[in-house]
Amino acid sequence: MSGLARTLGTFDLIAMAMGTMVGAGIFSLSGIAASNAGPSVIFSFIFAGVVAAFTALSYIELSTMFSKSGGAYVFAREALGDLVGFLIGWSVWFGYIGACSIYVSTFAEYMAHLFGLNYFLSVLLIAILIGIVNFLGSKTSAKVQVGILAVILGILLLLIGASVFHINTSNFHPFFPNGLAEAAKMSGMLFITFLGFELVSSVAGEVKNPGKEIPKAILVSIGLATILYISVGLIITGVANYSVLTETAVMDVAKTVLGVGFGGFLVGFAALLSTASSFNGSLTAGSRIGFAMSKDNLFFKSFSKLHEKHGTPYISILVMVILILIASSLDLVSLLAYVTNSLFLIVFLVVNISLIVLRHTHPDLERPFEVPFVPVLPIAGMFFITLMLFNIPFVSWIAVFLLFATGFVAFLIRKVLEKEWKENLY
Repeated sequence: MSGLARTLGTFDLIAMAMGTMVGAGIFSLSGIAASNAGPSVIFSFIFAGVVAAFTALSYIELSTMFSKSGGAYVFAREALGDLVGFLIGWSVWFGYIGACSIYVSTFAEYMAHLFGLNYFLSVLLIAILIGIVNFLGSKTSAKVQVGILAVILGILLLLIGASVFHINTSNFHPFFPNGLAEAAKMSGMLFITFLGFELVSSVAGEVKNPGKEIPKAILVSIGLATILYISVGLIITGVANYSVLTETAVMDVAKTVLGVGFGGFLVGFAALLSTASSFNGSLTAGSRIGFAMSKDNLFFKSFSKLHEKHGTPYISILVMVILILIASSLDLVSLLAYVTNSLFLIVFLVVNISLIVLRHTHPDLERPFEVPFVPVLPIAGMFFITLMLFNIPFVSWIAVFLLFATGFVAFLIRKVLEKEWKENLY
């Protein structure tokens, strides 16, 4: 088997994207953002969704032009050459490892809280389970996403419906308690919760009809996620005053409107599922990045090997699972969160640049979907992403620099070896 099978449809892609989006943004970041922005967190979610859409449009055009696995790596390589392409692929691959490590750690913490299970046993359990799901193929992974997402959405809709009767409209005044600037700042933190659209582009090589299904999947998933985030923002700031909200705001509201025992367990269970779902989708996307780079002889050769029966890049999946297990065993969740956020913001910046470059260098390439108002929209996306990058702590920039430096050295070594021995030694 030389290539990945095209088995994914629009609904599969929406489930994979939404399964990644409906995670930390709902159960953790929404409370943090609301405690700072107050009711205007609604504006924060809307603004984050709009900014995400700017870059998502670039992803759609490029994904339908180059309908193969690899996403941002493929776009950057086609537009800016092997070195930049490799560094972007390197960044996305490590970004997904970092993101998965955070999901696994959070999953283990909820398992300990809800069921008293040992942290490291929980880490091992979820890593093996999701690794097997990915080994069985993207279609199986998508089915798992559909099932998990259905349960999470059911719980959230129940919570939203029950909370409507407990909203105190006086909590919505003032709407901007800390000013418009604070609401805009919180949107920068929430932007990364829309990462699901990146996942869709990474599995483009497994989509049945990329030209039609990728645009629908990305736009629908961003729209649905934004509506869901706004709804959650309304209930957590309506049921309680923003000044008492914390990271556990969603769970606190659930305890208020559904009862301490039932509400707490229900939201805890939904959060548990959301981390597993985010891990599943991110592992799928990350393994396809490794596969794509390997196919282009820019990464370890074994990463492009497909399992004979299931047609999955099993070595790429296995290596990611091992690295995720190592990273999630370390107490580095906060640093991983900032570094992962930084990496993907840089990647989004380069994707917008790639769109503009390819419009000039390859104007005749077929584009099933074209972004309107180029270069205005991609430049707008770049502008807001740059503003968000200024909020990244200095220590995470050191980690990002070291990661890029290591990638640059790895690229040079590979090129030297290729030139000297005339073969790929990876």
